[in-house]
Amino acid sequence: FTPGWFQVAAKVPGDDYTTVTFAARIAGTSSWRSLGASDRRTFDDGFVPAGLYRSYIHRTMFASDSKLEIVAVAKSATGEVVASKIQKFTIKY
Repeated sequence: FTPGWFQVAAKVPGDDYTTVTFAARIAGTSSWRSLGASDRRTFDDGFVPAGLYRSYIHRTMFASDSKLEIVAVAKSATGEVVASKIQKFTIKY
């Protein structure tokens, strides 16, 4: 991985075309910030497992020790939308 970048990833069951959008906010706030979207699953290459949708957080996006809440929102080709549980993450650098 490239220094200064933190990976966020999600697994979505099934083989249908899906776009996963990742968003983060500072814990306790209401405003979400988009981290990016992925419409391709990873392939197993010996370093990264297969089947992940990924995006990245650059360390300059948030101050060190920021406590984040991160969510993944998946949208299928048929328009079905589902959101993950909110995950907690602390930026450390």
